[in-house]
Amino acid sequence: MDTFMPWPALALWVWQASPAMNTRGRRVGSRRLRQELLAKGIPREMTDAAIAAAFEEVGEADRALEAARRRLPGLLRGKGERAAARLADYLLRRGYPAPAVRRAVRTLLTDRAGDLPTADEDEGGA
Repeated sequence: MDTFMPWPALALWVWQASPAMNTRGRRVGSRRLRQELLAKGIPREMTDAAIAAAFEEVGEADRALEAARRRLPGLLRGKGERAAARLADYLLRRGYPAPAVRRAVRTLLTDRAGDLPTADEDEGGA
């Protein structure tokens, strides 16, 4: 076997090759990706490099916004007044960091984002 695969690429390949981790092309944030790679036994330094490579072309904030755009129509069909909180919960469960979640929700639902914590509240709880 003469093919060499760099460790970050190998870690991403392991994660993407798992059917349970890549169902229907769902995307996850850096926190979720880190958790899943570490659970598979990938060393931390390789995990960190894989995460950096994963968000090299498209940043995490842009991916969070894309995921929010996909999810929002379904949330608006139900109780629209809870859409901001439910969208934020969805993105947080997907592993996106709180600042990226807040930015995505405010971008899509600026008039409904009042129940989200402010940046000061978020930093204090970290």
